[in-house]
Amino acid sequence: MRIFPFQKAVTTEKETTVIDEIVQIQKGDENKRNEFIDKYKNFILSVTSRFRGKYIEIENDEEYSVALIGFNKAIDSFDAAKNDAFFPFATLLIKRALIDYVRKIKRNEEIQFSQLAVDHEKGEVNVEEHIARQSLQQQTDQVNLAQEITIFKVLLEEFSICFDELVKVCPKHIATRKKVTKIVKTVLHDELLKSEVLKKKRLPIARISSMTNVSKKTLERHRKYIMATFVLLDSDLYYIREYIRDIL
Repeated sequence: MRIFPFQKAVTTEKETTVIDEIVQIQKGDENKRNEFIDKYKNFILSVTSRFRGKYIEIENDEEYSVALIGFNKAIDSFDAAKNDAFFPFATLLIKRALIDYVRKIKRNEEIQFSQLAVDHEKGEVNVEEHIARQSLQQQTDQVNLAQEITIFKVLLEEFSICFDELVKVCPKHIATRKKVTKIVKTVLHDELLKSEVLKKKRLPIARISSMTNVSKKTLERHRKYIMATFVLLDSDLYYIREYIRDIL
């Protein structure tokens, strides 16, 4: 996973000190929680701003409140026995909270447009409103696509894949891409195998080779493309599926 400049600086601090503070908070020290959040608010802002692609203000942007929920969840659920460092873990939970927030906004917009469509069918929308609705729909589609690309990038990061790599690792032949899709669907239909991939963030090459009769060498050669396809097909990113259907 990429480490952002501020995150890298933070994770070089003594993790033992950070863990000691977290333990105190988990025992119910709310004053220590407030101090801890204030101490690392720039970290929260950095992660949030990079996710949204814009500068985030604590007072004016709801995204900060959402990120703060993710950060608090990281504090409450962090287990030093299972995680090597707190801040990469917190980054993941903040991004997941922001993903849920973006999806919620998207669902609300879709509901509004659905109502407009119903009104139009009833003859309750005039020509000017219809044109305006179409224009607004196009703008919303563009926004939704941009938001989904941001989400997809974050999901790929969890599997150590960069979004910009996809064009490079994409097989040139359509037949190969179809074969990859078939492999991924086989993995997705096997709940135990799917669960293992999601948990370990890697492909069990030997097992997949045995299940699909595809050589280990071929699977390894297309590993990143297979993982990217897995992430996409296991998501609800409908706009981005349409956008990159000729790539994946």
